[in-house]
Amino acid sequence: MSTYKCKHCGKNIDKSSKFCPECGKSISASASNHPTGKAVNNHLIMIAVLIVTAAVFSGYQLMNTGDKEVVQSQTGSMGGGMDMASMANDLPEDFESLISMGNAMMDQGQYPMAIVCYQKAIDIDSGAVDALVDMATCQHATGENETAIENFIKVLNVKPDHQVAKFNLGIVYYSVGQDDLARQWWTKLLSENPPEELKLRTMELLQKLGGS
Repeated sequence: MSTYKCKHCGKNIDKSSKFCPECGKSISASASNHPTGKAVNNHLIMIAVLIVTAAVFSGYQLMNTGDKEVVQSQTGSMGGGMDMASMANDLPEDFESLISMGNAMMDQGQYPMAIVCYQKAIDIDSGAVDALVDMATCQHATGENETAIENFIKVLNVKPDHQVAKFNLGIVYYSVGQDDLARQWWTKLLSENPPEELKLRTMELLQKLGGS
């Protein structure tokens, strides 16, 4: 297997990788020979939902991220004549209210505003790993995949047993064509005997990935 050192953290990685599995940083196109013909939209046909940490159903909330046009239409406008900058100025100052507002914004598909809420909450409590997972999930929904990967890896460096972060990290890797890294994280998740819903979803994704 041909490898080289990540220019960010120095870890030896496969030349086919687009992202370093250690630090999550993007690898330059010149260093990668991974084929680019596997369209992201084809991956999103398989991946219908991401799991976030806000508790709604069996400890998890499901979010549809399959329609990129809907996601993109949220950027910069919050509807009803209220733009994101105006809302950002009126955000609450306490952690719990920010998390609640972030969750509400995510439920409504207002991912850029949800990111603002989660970031402000994280500024208050830098150890709020669930908020970081949800922010990374929203970042993936808005196409910020490299940032989402970095933030999921930050969570797993602090809390290696965070199963939702593993599941979502696998989805983001799969969406950018890094099937081996997606398989790696989903396989690791299954080895930890996750809750039944998460286990079944992960097994289904691995089965489809194996047949792709």
